[in-house]
Amino acid sequence: MPILTQQISVEFHKSGNEPGILYKPYALDREQPCPPPSFHRVAPEVVKQNIADIRETVQALLQAAAGGRGRGQLQIEQVARTLANSILPQGGLTYLMAHGTHPQIDTTSAGLYEVPWETLEESYTECSKCHERIFAQANFCSKCGNKLQLRGGKLALAYQLSYFTRGRDWTTSRGNRVLLIGDPRGDLFETEKGRDGYCRDHLTQIEDIIERWGYDPVVLNGENASRTNVLDKFRDPSIVGVYYFGHGHFSTSANEGCLLLANEAELYASEIQNAAPSARLVFLNACWGGAAGSNWDIEHGPRNVAEAFLQGNPNKVVIAPLFPVIARQAAQTALTFYS
Repeated sequence: MPILTQQISVEFHKSGNEPGILYKPYALDREQPCPPPSFHRVAPEVVKQNIADIRETVQALLQAAAGGRGRGQLQIEQVARTLANSILPQGGLTYLMAHGTHPQIDTTSAGLYEVPWETLEESYTECSKCHERIFAQANFCSKCGNKLQLRGGKLALAYQLSYFTRGRDWTTSRGNRVLLIGDPRGDLFETEKGRDGYCRDHLTQIEDIIERWGYDPVVLNGENASRTNVLDKFRDPSIVGVYYFGHGHFSTSANEGCLLLANEAELYASEIQNAAPSARLVFLNACWGGAAGSNWDIEHGPRNVAEAFLQGNPNKVVIAPLFPVIARQAAQTALTFYS
C-alpha cells in the first residue's frame, strides 16, 4: 500500500507585529481540499534557546555515555517537550493533514533547519469510528457520539516523518566517482589511545562497497585531505557522492559551520557553496555538520555545511548530524548505511 505524504511548509513569519511560525500544508491533489494554514505565535529567541537547551542536553548525554556513566538527572524528554510546546501548533501536526497521511516538513527558514523533529511529541483526541479529530476539550464525537480516544506521541513513532530543504541554482554531476575523506586531522584513526582500529577499517570497507556498486572511489586520508585537494574534488563534476569522516565545527564569530581539514585548516560553508559541488549524495559524518548555530534571525540566516552542499539541485540528499557524535558509533552508522 503506498504511503501518502502531506507536505507542510514551515517558516518564520510575522502576522501583523506578532512573530511566529507559519505552517502551510500543500494540497495532495486537485480533488481534495487543502487543510488551512496554521500560525503559531512564538518569538524566534525562544525557539533558539529551546534548541540550545536540547543541544546542551544531548552533548551532556554523549559525554556521560562516553565516560560509561548513566543518565542521572539528564532528561532529553523534558527539553524536547518544551521545544514542542514552543513551535508546534496546538494539537500538533495532525490538524494539518488528512487522515492516514504522513508529514514531510519543508523548512524554508534557516533557523528551523536544526529542529530535531523526531524528538517532538503531539497530543490530540480522535474518534476511532469516524476519525474526527477534535481540537476543543470534549469527551464525545460531535458527529457520531462515539467516545473520543487520546492520540499522539513522538512524531517519529506516530508517522513516517521526513523533511528537506531546497536547493537554488541547478547543477548536475556527471560521472561515477565517490569522494571519501577520512580523518584529516589524524586523530580518529589512531590506535594508541585505546581505539581498536574500527574507525580506520570502516572507511576501507565503505571503499569496497562503493567499488562493488560500480563506482570509482577517490580517497583523501590524513594529510592528503588539505584545503586545496578537497576543494579541487568538490569542484569536480565527475564526483557524484561525498563521504566525510572527520571533525566539524560551528564558528559563532563567523556565523557559519566548517570542516576541519589537514594542517589545521578550516573549510567554511561559504567556501563550499562557492565551489558549487555537484555531488548528489553527501554524508557528513562530523559533529555539527548540519548545525545552524544560535545567532541567526529571520532576515539573516546562517550558513551551515549541510546547506552549502544542498545548493544547486533540488534532487540532492545530504545526511548530517545536528549535534556532536561519538566516532565509533558514527563509523558504525555509516557502514550500515552504505551496506
